[in-house]
Amino acid sequence: MVSNYDFRNLDFEKSNSGDIEVFDRSNKKEPIAVLKKISSAAIDTLDIVIKGDVVKVSKSQFQSALQAIANKPNIDVSKCVSNVMATLTGQVDVVVIGELINKAAMPKLPPPPPPPPTASAANKSVDLMTNRPPPPPLTTTAIAVSSTGSVVQQKDEANAKTATTPFTPPLPEIQFKHMFPAPAEQLWTWCVGKYPMKPEQFLFVINAKADDYQAIIKNDPSKVNPNYEILLHKLYDKVAEMFLKAGNRYGYLDARSRSAEMLTFNQAHPLYNFDQAVLQRTDPKMSAVGAHFSHFDTDTVKGHHLRIDQRKFDNDTHLTNVLQFQINHVARGKLKAFINAIKEIPPEILKEKLPALLKNCDITITEVPYVFKGKNPNNPSSNYTAEHGFTPKITGTPPTSATIIRIEFKGLGVVEIGANEGVVIFKALANNVVASQTAAQPPGVAAAALQQMFSILGLGPVLAPSRAEDLERSKIGKLFHVFYPRDSHEMQATEEFYELPIKDLMAKIIAKQPKMKDVFEKYLKEMSEIEVNPGQFVWSINLSEEMRKKGGVGLVMGIGAIGINKFAPISEVANQLISMFNLGALSTVDRLQTGAFKAGLSSVDDLVQGGAEQVFTSLVTQNLLKRNISNFQFHGTVQLVIDLDAVNQGCYGYPVAIYGKKNITDADVKGFISENDDIPAEATKFLENMNNTSPIDLVTNIDGYAANEGGPINNEVLLKNRIPPQLFRGVVLRSENEKAELLKILAAKSVKVEKIKGIDTIIGPNGIKIGIHVANPKTAAFNAAMWNKL
Repeated sequence: MVSNYDFRNLDFEKSNSGDIEVFDRSNKKEPIAVLKKISSAAIDTLDIVIKGDVVKVSKSQFQSALQAIANKPNIDVSKCVSNVMATLTGQVDVVVIGELINKAAMPKLPPPPPPPPTASAANKSVDLMTNRPPPPPLTTTAIAVSSTGSVVQQKDEANAKTATTPFTPPLPEIQFKHMFPAPAEQLWTWCVGKYPMKPEQFLFVINAKADDYQAIIKNDPSKVNPNYEILLHKLYDKVAEMFLKAGNRYGYLDARSRSAEMLTFNQAHPLYNFDQAVLQRTDPKMSAVGAHFSHFDTDTVKGHHLRIDQRKFDNDTHLTNVLQFQINHVARGKLKAFINAIKEIPPEILKEKLPALLKNCDITITEVPYVFKGKNPNNPSSNYTAEHGFTPKITGTPPTSATIIRIEFKGLGVVEIGANEGVVIFKALANNVVASQTAAQPPGVAAAALQQMFSILGLGPVLAPSRAEDLERSKIGKLFHVFYPRDSHEMQATEEFYELPIKDLMAKIIAKQPKMKDVFEKYLKEMSEIEVNPGQFVWSINLSEEMRKKGGVGLVMGIGAIGINKFAPISEVANQLISMFNLGALSTVDRLQTGAFKAGLSSVDDLVQGGAEQVFTSLVTQNLLKRNISNFQFHGTVQLVIDLDAVNQGCYGYPVAIYGKKNITDADVKGFISENDDIPAEATKFLENMNNTSPIDLVTNIDGYAANEGGPINNEVLLKNRIPPQLFRGVVLRSENEKAELLKILAAKSVKVEKIKGIDTIIGPNGIKIGIHVANPKTAAFNAAMWNKL
């Protein structure tokens, strides 16, 4: 006789005798099964493979299967049963038993792919422990299924029926007997190689490896292996996507829940003492720019960079940790499906199956205005509020505001992700992730809880320290982006870029752009890290030397422009300059994150077009030194002179101003040229390849375009996030009168000014020296000496 159960209504409790009792929640008087210890011999003859098919089995089969689960070494009963539950969508019987494959009908498969390169000693030792032999299959007559995996007929214990349709899986497919003993690295190779695998079997194998690893580190915490944990997390991410593709939301949730508990947050982790780590990284003199951390995540977080602020919001008396980062386009493109899968799971199941720190947590998902909260400008000690904040908005009928997807884990924290759909997309915000959590959590808990939120949402191992291969991939990607921005964007918009082995990735890049072979040989080994924010490290490329050889002099930024030929008075600009001497030159997004809402010349347009996380500058060449400063389209009340070495942190640019847009296609370039038909024909040749030009070649294009155009100089060179004040070389004013006014204001604000080499020089924080210059009285032009280091 077949007994029906709704798996979602089962409870598992340990009795005084140590047995596991299984109850139906609707009737808890007597257990429907008791999981007693059975002999190891029985385990050897019975194992399970969880299948996504809904299969009816008898009560005795049910009890036998659960007994096998309960007695399997290192396996948590509730997690195994939850894996079974995850495949179900309604009231059904138990799923389960065995690798139900009719071997006689099974076509011969090709051998599995060759093993990956030899793992590191640390990983190898773990793999040896996880390579248990595959379980022997059960009888193939228990259940018959069609080639699509649906039930055709069942042989009941009491009343056997003949199965009429054998099980024939799709080809080619990795067989379970190959999957089970394979090391985790081999599983990853199969995943990224797109070999078909059943997600249920794949999940079972990963669970076994994860259970074995967690048993090892429980007995000996010194064996924690962060790289192996990352690999397991990424394998769970892959199987989650497989479940989602198959329409199995419960299997998807199971995989995400397991991945969320993969990372270890012990004392060796840099964010173990979360609040202390943030405090140590925050410079009291520039706390507005937050604390910065580098070398996190594998491939989702751009630049492997996290920013964390501690702030008080609204009427709170407690501090909140606010963690911010950007994700790549591949990761952002998947999030909608991931979030929808969470929405579609019944709340009672979702709450029960969340990982440990999120268990029974209510989750709400809404779309709300994207608000950068700010302080009352008249009360610097006030809390951050929306009332004194800023929401980017495009005027029109009706006006369009930026929005953000808000996922609240009630009582635990909030994760917000910039919206990437709508009439107007604010491209510079669409890849932003902002996570908030009450500060003062116990050691290890803050980071672990945040990571579990990220894992459930499919954001990956965000808080895992980056592996050496991840950092090498970022170096390769940066070189490709700097020298061939268009080609780089096309490739970085594919999963392959993040999954190919390093050597294969380099070969693919060289096949796309053969000149990259010389670029790799010249720059890759010489790349080093520099700080753009305290704690934020980026890969440095020695571009400035080559740009100077072609005629580059330095960068310049206009301060105080409030419109076309409209400029703020020196009194206002002086305050902005003093702030910049401390904080540096910040991008629009970075300024908004500090709570500074003074708009730049085109801040909202930059947010829409995608360039708002860049600092906008113009390049001055030897040929442009003779031009009047007013010819520079983006000049201001004061011109900030910046060392050309700033480009070594990585940059891109164009001979003309186009809001710092990224990912410009060839069609975009042709459209720009055709729309601006007043550009002289001899100048257009310097625009034809502007979307795929390195900063070194940009010098020639800027010179050529500006010389032929003879009009405004409107080139733009863009640097991400921040230019440190250590790279400021001077400020240039339009007249001696304006210089005198600036000196008077600086003195009133106790800013130190000294004469160095006959030049009035501002002595900024940490001894930074910034010369005060006046444009040539005859030509109103720059001169190269203004970029000299004092």
